[in-house]
Amino acid sequence: MPEATILEIEMLDYWHCGSGKGSGDYLDRLAERDSLGLPFVPGRLLKGLLREASLCCEALGHVPTGTALALFGAPNSPEAHNLPGGLRVADARLPPALRAWLGASASTPYRQALSRELFTAAVDETTGTTRERRPRGMEAIVPVTLHAALEPLAGADLPTGWRASLALALPLTGAVGAYRTRGLGRCAMRILDGGTHGAV
Repeated sequence: MPEATILEIEMLDYWHCGSGKGSGDYLDRLAERDSLGLPFVPGRLLKGLLREASLCCEALGHVPTGTALALFGAPNSPEAHNLPGGLRVADARLPPALRAWLGASASTPYRQALSRELFTAAVDETTGTTRERRPRGMEAIVPVTLHAALEPLAGADLPTGWRASLALALPLTGAVGAYRTRGLGRCAMRILDGGTHGAV
């Protein structure tokens, strides 16, 4: 199997990929964490962002038509027949050495320092008071750098120059995770070589 290509995601601001869980009456939304208690970006979320960015590049004429379909498949819908695409997008996690160190029990205080608590409240314009009983809280993750493996599936016929085509689309991603329209999750992505981790 060909060596994986690495997608580097440099988070530039707080970010949040939700777990669907809260912490009682304090935080309404907790961040997704792995078995070591470390935050990550699910590969399925990344795949959707990369597909959308690639489609925009196609529409602008910067990459050949069909690139997004060949790499990422079609969205899950009856009309699209769930075409799979030839590229597997793994979860984006902290670099292995840092992940191993933070996963150790002795690093618990540093692991806790990865997150912040953010609160929002809707304000009634006529009274100047909050409309809700209490502010809504969420767990946000501090800016970090994550890596995700991009692996061609066995037997996949990927377009020639697919890495360069994908690199053109990356600036269109802009942000990752929830509340992107509110400024969370701003990021910069780039393709790294799987062997040397040097920029393409």
